Amino acid sequence: EYDRLQTQLANNGIGLYSHLVKAALTYSDERGPALRLGVWWFWWWNARRLIKSYIRPSRFPRDLILAELKGCFVGLTRYQQARRDARRIAKAVNKYGPVLTLPAQKRQSRPPVHRQSKRVAVRTIDIAIPLSSIDDIADYDSVRLVATRGTRPLGDIAIPSFGKPLSAVRICEALASHMQQALVISREPHNTWKGWTDARQAIIEQLLPARQLDRELPQLPLSIAVSIIVATCDRPNDLRACLKSLTAQQTSRSVEIIVVDNRPASGLTPPVVAEFPSVRLIDEPVPGLSYARNAGIVASHGDVIVSTDDDVTMPSEWLETLIAPFARADVMVVTGNTLPLELDTRAQQLFEQYGGLGRGYAPIEAGQQWFNVFRRRAAPTWELGATANAAFRATIFADPRIGMVDETLGAGSPTGCSEDTYVFYKVLLAGYTIVYEPRALVWHRHRRDMSALRNQIYNYSKGHVAYHLTTVVNDRDLRGLYDVFVRLPRWRVRQTLHLVKRGLTGKERYLLSLVAAETAGNLAGPYAFWKSRQRVKRLGRSVGYILPDQREQQVPDRTSVERDPIAVG
Repeated sequence: EYDRLQTQLANNGIGLYSHLVKAALTYSDERGPALRLGVWWFWWWNARRLIKSYIRPSRFPRDLILAELKGCFVGLTRYQQARRDARRIAKAVNKYGPVLTLPAQKRQSRPPVHRQSKRVAVRTIDIAIPLSSIDDIADYDSVRLVATRGTRPLGDIAIPSFGKPLSAVRICEALASHMQQALVISREPHNTWKGWTDARQAIIEQLLPARQLDRELPQLPLSIAVSIIVATCDRPNDLRACLKSLTAQQTSRSVEIIVVDNRPASGLTPPVVAEFPSVRLIDEPVPGLSYARNAGIVASHGDVIVSTDDDVTMPSEWLETLIAPFARADVMVVTGNTLPLELDTRAQQLFEQYGGLGRGYAPIEAGQQWFNVFRRRAAPTWELGATANAAFRATIFADPRIGMVDETLGAGSPTGCSEDTYVFYKVLLAGYTIVYEPRALVWHRHRRDMSALRNQIYNYSKGHVAYHLTTVVNDRDLRGLYDVFVRLPRWRVRQTLHLVKRGLTGKERYLLSLVAAETAGNLAGPYAFWKSRQRVKRLGRSVGYILPDQREQQVPDRTSVERDPIAVG
């Protein structure tokens, strides 16, 4: 009956707001959240629908909306009344029947949940095989689940676990709810949804043939030799794990692994490299990641040069997946996906929220057309990957339009980073193609403490500005000035206001202190750029790269820096 429907909806309002009152009275730390939820629900569900009923009267009966709205106000006092009634009933039962006790209402204060204490487990699951539960997560609050089909990553989702195992059903529901597109498009042909899948696939092939998700990897001839360069600076444990995964790569081609010790005086790196007889060690005493990488490039003999970091590990099929796009003659750089190895600390989680090192699960292809699309703003080469997981055709380093890695940029220099984005910039400027292959994934160990994270973000922000100024000074690309002096300040203001607004409502988990570090880095960028150029003038540039077949003799293990300083640019 209609009148009973009105009563039911009124009771909905009464019950919800009685529950909120109960939570606020029982748990002191829930008062703020209960108040926010009550105000939000009152507006979003009740008041907004009431306003719409006057605009479109036929959409939903107004008297039903008013019934629930009235119940909300009644619910603010109904809980206290119900407590009194329950006590009265308890006294009557105690007098005439079995003894019942109703404990007095006590206000409880639960220990606050510190965000720093929350831990996130990182796990992978292959949807090509039957799903199974995940049980080894008792110490974690949630799980970042990376879904793959065989060796191909499809995407990732976050699933709250609260220290409990995740059943196969729970995993299945989460995947179905949040990854429909990736899962459907990745299905094998001739499936039960064939009509819908084929139609969607036809649209993808017509509009974005370069991004077709179900494409086969090209086969790179085994005659192509590869050199893998790992620059390291006193991180022996990370380096050992990296070399274990590198020496376990499944490949039949000629591969040389070169470790460049950027702090040879410490003596920490040689004992680790000695555990791997096939790995070659060279020293580069001049501080700076760019100097170290250049030393490895000069000493390498491969047709393809792969760059990675010492705090990275990779699956056994990584190398062949990463270099496969070089089967196309126009491809000069290939980058891969970089996922977090662990998310145990607040700093590691915030770095992923900051943007991390991965660039998603869709392939990207950037060439001259992509580079020229950006008329006013600078081409976002930083969206194409990073040298923690990248491969280069060796000939580009002998190309005068590209050359070696710029020593004024990168970790260990005053600018802090962005040597990789400038290499990408020069490759695109020369008219070549860069491919981002998400199937070539590695696992990166993020910094664990907040001070290291703030320093990292500060350096990233410095290097970003220095990169733009480098393109202006070296290449006369004025788009960098627009990014530095217009687009970046405008973005920082909007970001700060947005975070302040969401922080006041308890909805934002990113720290304003990290935004302050970013802003400080942006402001320090121009000075860091000038200081870094002066440093390179004093230390000199790296020696140039010579193709292996053009070398008169094997390049000796030596420093890659010419000791006679030369002019920058």
